[in-house]
Amino acid sequence: MLNDKGFTISEVLVSLTVLLIISTAVLPLTTFVAQERKILSQKRVITYKLQDELQDILQDDFVSTINWEENLLSVDVTFQFKETNEQYIQGCATWNNLMSRQEEVCLYGISEK
Repeated sequence: MLNDKGFTISEVLVSLTVLLIISTAVLPLTTFVAQERKILSQKRVITYKLQDELQDILQDDFVSTINWEENLLSVDVTFQFKETNEQYIQGCATWNNLMSRQEEVCLYGISEK
């Protein structure tokens, strides 16, 4: 007489194996996506700060080159503003992101003076 009230051990092992394979594929992807989300958030905050500083510099009298370093979100960011030609001012921010890759964002503005 057969007992048809449950799963066999082979069915349980196959289902656990499939579950293990899926989880080992998904876990690194979710970790990577979470890191990239943090990196993009960091880049967005630094770009907003760069834009604010560029607006302030465009409204003031600009000298030939301005450099300084600031700590944003526990990251050292180097800001550099320089005149590219007669009207344009280039503002760049350089930093090492969470993955230790160097990133740079540059914005341009037209001097009103």
